Amino acid sequence: MNLYHKIILLQQLDKLTYERAFINKLEGSYNASSIRQWHNIFKIAINASVENEILPRNRFKKVSIVSNEDEVKNNYLTSSQLVTLINDAKKNESITNYSFLLVVAYTGVRRGEAMGLMWKNIDFKNKTIKIERTRDHFGERKPKTKNSYRTILVDDFVIQQLENYQKWCKKTLCSYGQMLNNDTFVFISDHGAGPISNFKRPLDRSLDSTALPKITLHGLDIPKVKSNS
Repeated sequence: MNLYHKIILLQQLDKLTYERAFINKLEGSYNASSIRQWHNIFKIAINASVENEILPRNRFKKVSIVSNEDEVKNNYLTSSQLVTLINDAKKNESITNYSFLLVVAYTGVRRGEAMGLMWKNIDFKNKTIKIERTRDHFGERKPKTKNSYRTILVDDFVIQQLENYQKWCKKTLCSYGQMLNNDTFVFISDHGAGPISNFKRPLDRSLDSTALPKITLHGLDIPKVKSNS
């Protein structure tokens, strides 16, 4: 794509499309301060385009980004709301999406830690999950701090679901000529059997379906869900 076509696309970009295609997608994976920083860089580029008469005006000045304080204050579900969400995911989402949301909601692991889980980290006998890596769109890496390395005791119903899910994973991998081993990532796609890196959409679908308050994936990865009292 040459510069001329890039300019045409930029001239056609409106505030609503920018929010939906960029800001909203980032809000499920990154904190507000990072998103705000990237948005500020974008605004600098837009202002430069206006000064050079490439664009007539900056139409992105009033794009709103939720603050970190608002995220912490409102980003949670009550115990009953969480049950409603998980039941909906079990009924309407894929087994991978349901299993992922269940693990994050009931173990307190963070999104990246869950995506970094390999089957060698799941101890079915002792009912534990061992955290030793994190993973996102850019790949896997070691946790940031020593305290991030930990072993978590898991509820029976979560372990049981992981056992059922592992059977599904074995069949899915086999259908693509692969085998499940200790270094296989836990959460895989049913299309190609590759590891999945984005679970924002299934969460949003379940929230919309149940009319629950809007939260991000960070709102699920808390050690204890707030009660109604």
